[in-house]
Amino acid sequence: MAQSPTIPSNLPSLTPAIGGNPSSITFDYERINSSFGVQKKVVHMIRIWITKYWMEDWNNNAKMLAYIDEFVKKVTKGYQNDIDFDDGERHKGLELIDSIHKTMQKQKAEMKFNHQSALNNLSLFQLTKQHHHNM
Repeated sequence: MAQSPTIPSNLPSLTPAIGGNPSSITFDYERINSSFGVQKKVVHMIRIWITKYWMEDWNNNAKMLAYIDEFVKKVTKGYQNDIDFDDGERHKGLELIDSIHKTMQKQKAEMKFNHQSALNNLSLFQLTKQHHHNM
């Protein structure tokens, strides 16, 4: 049986308080210290996770949705308020973190569209079935 990986204690805390209140998510750091290349890889992995595992992990999980929304807000605030970033770096970072938000919106829109399409198909099937039954 495989052991779970150990999480280093020096990472920022993202654990919500009991009750799952997203505004209670805290970070040990208010600055973005990793290189843009690392940030880009992390955001890419988050977006893959959201896209590939939407139904399993995200769709009906209010805590996860609130958590990622709060994460995006906190990182956005970090980019906006860090005086060490020049305008170009700040813009790149804000676009990067906004890509998570856009991925979430796309997944939600696709779910809504798929749900509506399924309802339309069901209605069409019922009408066709009823029409054939009345003949």
